[in-house]
Amino acid sequence: MELGLYEKALRDLEESLYLNPEGMSAFFCKGECLMKLGHLDEAAAIFTEGQERFPEHATQVNEFLKRTRAFALTGRPA
Repeated sequence: MELGLYEKALRDLEESLYLNPEGMSAFFCKGECLMKLGHLDEAAAIFTEGQERFPEHATQVNEFLKRTRAFALTGRPA
């Protein structure tokens, strides 16, 4: 993901989540990859689900949900 290879990273994150469905980092990064690929509805759904699944990280998840929604409205990253 840090190399900008978001589609490949997304496949790797899916595999990681298959092996460890409770992996917060992989779950969060999946949403971030989706956002960077322009799949804003899917990213928002991931971040919304993340609020419930990982309440201890609600602040971080909420911030990315806000960014995703702003990007959807303006067409520009927040």
